[in-house]
Amino acid sequence: MLGPSLLSRITKVNQFFIQSSTEDYYKVLQFIFRTIFMFLLGLEMDIPYMRRNLRKASIIASGGLIIGVLFGIVAFISLIILLRIKASFDYASSIIIVLANSASPVVFRLAAELKFLTSDTGRMAVCASLISEMSCVLLGSIVHSASWEYFGKGILLLLLTIALIVVNKYLAFWCNQRTRNQKYVTHAEFLVFLSLLVTAALVIEKYGYISTASSFLFGLMFPREGKTTRSLLHKLSYATYNFILPVYFGCIGFQFDVSYMGSFNSFIMVIMMIFMSIASKIIGTLFACHYLKIPTDEGIVLGFLLDLKGNAEFHIMRNLPKDTVSFLKTFPGIISTLVFFFA
Repeated sequence: MLGPSLLSRITKVNQFFIQSSTEDYYKVLQFIFRTIFMFLLGLEMDIPYMRRNLRKASIIASGGLIIGVLFGIVAFISLIILLRIKASFDYASSIIIVLANSASPVVFRLAAELKFLTSDTGRMAVCASLISEMSCVLLGSIVHSASWEYFGKGILLLLLTIALIVVNKYLAFWCNQRTRNQKYVTHAEFLVFLSLLVTAALVIEKYGYISTASSFLFGLMFPREGKTTRSLLHKLSYATYNFILPVYFGCIGFQFDVSYMGSFNSFIMVIMMIFMSIASKIIGTLFACHYLKIPTDEGIVLGFLLDLKGNAEFHIMRNLPKDTVSFLKTFPGIISTLVFFFA
C-alpha cells in the first residue's frame, strides 16, 4: 500500500518514501535481516533427523527439481514468444532456478505456525526444501562463476566460510567454559558472534555472491551444546520472528509495483508462471512419493509446501549482488543497528 502500487503514486508521498538517500538504507536493512534470519534457521535445524532421512528427502527434492527445470525451459521459451524479450543464458537460468527452487525458510515457518513442524510430513518438507534450495544456490553459483575470476573468488569465499565455522566452534567452547555459573553469555560475547556473522556475509556480498547459503551454514554448523547456543536462540528468536521478518518482507513488498502487470501479455505470463510453479512441484513430488510408496494425500501436501517461494527468488530476479558495494559505506551503521536491537 505504501509502495509504487498505491500511495506512492501520489507525488508528495513518493518524494517522502522513495528518495535516493533512502535506497542504501533499505538495502542495509534487508541485508542485516536476511543474514540473521538464515543464521537462526540453520541454528534451529534438526540435524539428526536430516541424517536419518537424507535419501528420502533427496529423492523428493530431486523430483520437484527435475520437473521444475523442464517447466522452466518451457516458461523461458514462452516469455521469448509472448513478451519478445531478448534471449540470454543468465535470464534463462534465473527463470529455471525460480521455478525449481523451494524456500526452506518459508516452509519452516509455515510448518511451525500450523503446528506440524514436529510431524514426519513437516520435517520431511523442511529437509526436502532445504536440499532443493541448496541445489539451486549451487546451480546459481556455478552459472555466476562461469569465468575463472569468479571461480577463484568463489573458492576463497568458501574457505572463508569454513574458517568462520571453525572459529565459531572454538569461540563457543571458550565462552561455555569461561563462566559456567551463568545461564547466558554476556552481551559483549553475543555481539562478537553477531559481528563475525555480519562481517563474513558482508565480504561475500561485496564480491558479488549472495550470502544466504553461507549464513545458513554458519547456523547449521554452530555447536548445539552449551549456553552460547542457548543465548543466541533466546536473543534472536523473539526479535527475528516478531520484528525482523515483518519489516524485512515489508521492505520487499514496498518495492513491488503492480503496474508492471498492466499489459494483457504480462498478466497472462504471471498467471502461467504461478500455474507452472505449482504444477511442477506437485507432479515431481508425486512421482517421487509414488517411488517411495508415500501416500498420495501426503505427497500433495508436500508438493504444495515445496512450491513456496521466498526471499531467494526475489534476490535472484533483482540481481542484488551487483549493488552491494554501497554496503561498505554503511558498515558502521550495521554494527550500530545490531547493538540497538539485540544488546
